[in-house]
Amino acid sequence: MFNSTLRLGFISLLLVTAVSGCNDGGGGGGPAPAVLGFSGTTTAAAIDSSNADTLGLAATEAVNFGITSNNNPLGSSGLVMKAKDSVGFIRQKAASAETAGQPKLAAQTIPGDCGGSATMNGDLTSGSIVYNNFCMDMDFGFTGTPDPILISGSISYFDDNATFQRMTFTNVTIIYQGETFTFSGGFEYDYVNMTTTEFSDFRGTDGTVYRVENADVIGDNATGYTVNARIYHPTHGYVDITTYPALKFNCAPAWQPSEGSITVADSLGNTVEVVFNSCTDATITSTIGGTVVANTHTW
Repeated sequence: MFNSTLRLGFISLLLVTAVSGCNDGGGGGGPAPAVLGFSGTTTAAAIDSSNADTLGLAATEAVNFGITSNNNPLGSSGLVMKAKDSVGFIRQKAASAETAGQPKLAAQTIPGDCGGSATMNGDLTSGSIVYNNFCMDMDFGFTGTPDPILISGSISYFDDNATFQRMTFTNVTIIYQGETFTFSGGFEYDYVNMTTTEFSDFRGTDGTVYRVENADVIGDNATGYTVNARIYHPTHGYVDITTYPALKFNCAPAWQPSEGSITVADSLGNTVEVVFNSCTDATITSTIGGTVVANTHTW
């Protein structure tokens, strides 16, 4: 299990709803969220009296998702790197076919090296790949022991090796070493500024589809989790969240934290603080233009 400081990677937290996995005691006791793409407002939110509680609860959903993802043994950049590796593998196979004199087709079907297939539309710079139980041996012949990974879903890509690289994962399911994971999200890497923007789309326990961007998760359930991230609400836009004191999750099977605090901030200096008093209630305090209002939320 992951424990301690983990930057959720060069292609990071993108991740994951564990369909069959394990949990390290932190977060995620609720129903597994269905995978959907985020659709809604992508501009900065302005916290006000009408949305303060909503954004505070959205932040709670986001940290639960991030910590659950972090606690899956393949739920960080390692899993997504495997999906990224498959794109390189398929592009290489397509290039090899062209080099061998086969005609370039609008859509090329590439067989997996241990079963299934993937259909690539595009070229080596940009396009999309649809996976149909595509099987790739992650051992690559190094040890001689097969290490198969099965991929379904679709990935779109762009990489000009000069300005930026982008991949978007839509309903990608990976079966690897007895675990099954499904995720949607993506990343963009800026070659010039050497910066990465990463995002994950997920359905919260409240039924809303959120987006989490550039998330950092540090800690474990013994010491508590600290989370820094940007979350997008489909109606209100994005806010930035931090956690202090660190969150702990001792409410199983309930998904919400048992202690700790989340601070939500907009670009105007307005804030919402969610303090978890117990497994059944939290105090949500908004500070808007100097006006402080506190409400109690119960689960």
